[in-house]
Amino acid sequence: MSQPEAIQERANRAAVWHGVAAGVWRFVEAEIAYRDNFRPRAFPVEQERDRALELIAALNSGDPEEVHLLRNHSGNPERDVDNEEVLRNIEAAMPPAGGRFALADVHDRGDQGRQKVLWHSEHRVHRFDFVVDQICPDKAATSRTIGVLAFPVSLQSWAEAAFVFDR
Repeated sequence: MSQPEAIQERANRAAVWHGVAAGVWRFVEAEIAYRDNFRPRAFPVEQERDRALELIAALNSGDPEEVHLLRNHSGNPERDVDNEEVLRNIEAAMPPAGGRFALADVHDRGDQGRQKVLWHSEHRVHRFDFVVDQICPDKAATSRTIGVLAFPVSLQSWAEAAFVFDR
């Protein structure tokens, strides 16, 4: 192959790689735009109530491992630290020793925009609150509100990721 042919060959390869890179870039831009506008099915009130009852039963068990918030099951070195953060979040939501919760009401708080929740990367977040009567022996029942932050894991379902508490 002559030198002009070799130069032409390199130019052709460079043009192909430039085209591939431009295509990948357009795909990435489109994917980011799609994810930013991603709107999964609404979190129905009935589902919020059912999840609140499940979470309350788990909190009443006294065992944080029974509370199904998303945990880090990856193999990364930060996994234990991340899961300790989740555990502290669950323990903050639990009723006092000897006490229990009874569901009083559920309030949908809707889309909360994009947020970083505990150890998770930033996601579009939905919030619902459940109001409980905190019943403890030898004490008058008190009302407590516990917020739940959830994010979409598919077009059909949400995953509860953290509890929040309004002060």
